[in-house]
Amino acid sequence: MKNKYNLSVSEKEIMDLLWEHGEMSSKEILHYFNTEKNKDWKKQTLNTFIARLLKKEVLKRRSVERKYMYMPAFPIQEYEARRAQNFLDMSYEGSIVKFISTAMQVTPFSKEEKEELLNFLDSMS
Repeated sequence: MKNKYNLSVSEKEIMDLLWEHGEMSSKEILHYFNTEKNKDWKKQTLNTFIARLLKKEVLKRRSVERKYMYMPAFPIQEYEARRAQNFLDMSYEGSIVKFISTAMQVTPFSKEEKEELLNFLDSMS
């Protein structure tokens, strides 16, 4: 099973732009990347990225006067939460405990990190 929330660098750049600016046309997106980010993207290059983002269901579009407007399917915070949960599901059977215990085998928590985690867990109840 492939993690649909893993984005390529360029896909993430497009999403970051849309999370910051909201709805944009492909022409506006292309202009931004070619002028502000010094990319040399052609229309088809951008269309390929857009098609991938639509397939991954992180991007949505609507038709306005014979052109598509693109916008994030959900806020960035929800994307990050979905990405993290998908990672846990795929790698640790959905268990945050298994993830933390595995991570601690490689790099044990410092005293400060343990305290921060305990405080966070206390605040959740």
